[in-house]
Amino acid sequence: NNKLMNAAQTHATNMAKKDFFGHSNKDGSKFSSRVKRQGYKYKMVAENIAAGQSSATQVAYDWLGSPGHRKNILNCKFKDTGIAVGYQADDKPIMGNSKPFYYYWVQDFAAP
Repeated sequence: NNKLMNAAQTHATNMAKKDFFGHSNKDGSKFSSRVKRQGYKYKMVAENIAAGQSSATQVAYDWLGSPGHRKNILNCKFKDTGIAVGYQADDKPIMGNSKPFYYYWVQDFAAP
């Protein structure tokens, strides 16, 4: 879904460019707000995020190996999804990590 993809891309890019990792933006706004701003009217919404994986395949394996992320992916009540990656070539280590993430992944799920 293009609206969900835009919401995901906005967040992935923000995490990469502004050196943070989380479901909330640095201003405190949540993923549900990002989805609404794109014009998607939902009854239910969820989000998966990841960082550091350099391929979509690795992100998929990691999300499917995590109970909460897997639950979002397999939830048949969600009808639409949008996925995006943000990249920062000169990324810095954050959250106590010794290495930078470089890649920031977001998948948004929703049902109208």
